[in-house]
Amino acid sequence: MFGVTITDMDERGGLAIDLRDILRVLGSSAIKSRWRIEGVEAMGSAAAERLQELADASAIIPGDELVQLASAVSQVIDGKFSAFEADSDVPWIVISAVDSGAYDVMSDRVDVLTAVKNAFRSVKYIPGMEPI
Repeated sequence: MFGVTITDMDERGGLAIDLRDILRVLGSSAIKSRWRIEGVEAMGSAAAERLQELADASAIIPGDELVQLASAVSQVIDGKFSAFEADSDVPWIVISAVDSGAYDVMSDRVDVLTAVKNAFRSVKYIPGMEPI
């Protein structure tokens, strides 16, 4: 897999993006996928609690449900979100929230990483995970 780290900061020095913003870039591909949720710590509402419950169970949920939950959460602090196409057990993308300071996005699809790189200001390839 190839990977990028997103570290867009706001004027106060906090992370300026969240899971919902990355899912928006993925568009219909995010909605059509099944998502495994692991290790989530989130803030902001009943949706944050629900994400944490799903993570505790290593649940797999439909993409539209993840998009809805992510849009109602004020911040995902930590967590791993792996997307699967209907006929596959291998994730096509893995999104990891890293301690409120960054998001790592990994995929074999260079076009997906290019879309992510173009959507945000501060994006770098993870060393050793650059496409050739």
